Amino acid sequence: MMQQEKQRADRPRDPPLLKSKGRKKTNRMKGKKQFVLIEAGFATPFFLRLHLLLSLPLRTIRPCHTIGLRAPFLPTGAHAREWLSPAMATFLAQKLADAGKKFLQHVAVVLVPMANPDGYEFSHTDDRLWRKNRRNTSKSECKGVDLNRNWSKSWGTSGSSSNPCSEIYRGPQSFSEPESRALRDLARVWIKKFTLFLSLHSYGSYILYPWSHTQTASARNRPLKNIARKITKYLKTNGYKNFLYGQTSSTLYQASGTSEDYMLTAGIKYDYTVELPGFSFQFNVKKIKSVSRAFWEMLVCIFGDIGKQKKLKEYCSKRIVKIMLEDGSSYSDWVDKEIPLDEAKDIVREKYKEKHKNKVQTTTAVNTSLPAATKETMGGF
Repeated sequence: MMQQEKQRADRPRDPPLLKSKGRKKTNRMKGKKQFVLIEAGFATPFFLRLHLLLSLPLRTIRPCHTIGLRAPFLPTGAHAREWLSPAMATFLAQKLADAGKKFLQHVAVVLVPMANPDGYEFSHTDDRLWRKNRRNTSKSECKGVDLNRNWSKSWGTSGSSSNPCSEIYRGPQSFSEPESRALRDLARVWIKKFTLFLSLHSYGSYILYPWSHTQTASARNRPLKNIARKITKYLKTNGYKNFLYGQTSSTLYQASGTSEDYMLTAGIKYDYTVELPGFSFQFNVKKIKSVSRAFWEMLVCIFGDIGKQKKLKEYCSKRIVKIMLEDGSSYSDWVDKEIPLDEAKDIVREKYKEKHKNKVQTTTAVNTSLPAATKETMGGF
């Protein structure tokens, strides 16, 4: 009973923005409900509609097996033309689904696969290089607000514009946009759980940390720098050697009203903006899987470094190996990276057979342990 009460106490509360009348427990992607009731357990990923925007919904995915875990927060697609980060998000979502309960009992991941759905759609249908959302502004000929200049930390100072026609237009006030408000409210719900914030952008190969609005270093500059160094090391190990790291304002440029600066102020200890590889917004589609895999391998290792759990750190030396079964379904498990792929698949097949064999034996044991009178009754059929 005490454990159940603790789980209820740990259950995240929904902010006012996410409430809708007659809350309904569901994990369906369709429907008009804006909120998914969160139940203890989290045996499978669920989809949460954060907000219905001009035409498209904003959703998040949270794969997790248990409650009360420390959680990384990964929003992607804030800038419409940066197609690589949402593509990577779908790869990461699949990896998290394949990771299994053994991994998810150590870490929960909050992944926002598309933070700017209206702008993203427009970049596909009308203007490939569109950056902002599609909000109407004071100038009818100029639409959109830069969602990464709309956060409240030092809003309206350096590195943003009051001109609605500018690509870095900050909006009429901080959090004027439903997209940034939705992410803010999601962060507020989980802020005591979040230990890592990685906002994915493109391009340039940078690992950036606060502050972005000033050249002054933050009080957490040293630990932020140490983890940034490790991130670049893991990416280099996986084939991406050109990443640079540093404070945003001195390494790239100054920008105010950013999610990065807001999250550090809100209390997230490890807080980064990642500029993914490439030399333009037109990323080579043939390399998406490669960079996504490298990023996933880095995440698994950095989760262990930040979480400081021995069991979680062990996953850094392993990889997920998936096999296809005769019925068309799949099964995956973690295997040491040093083991060749064909041999690793054989190991996973044996694990699956053993697991399936144990289930059959358990079922048989249950049947044979029935009372004699019950067996006779069953035999009478």
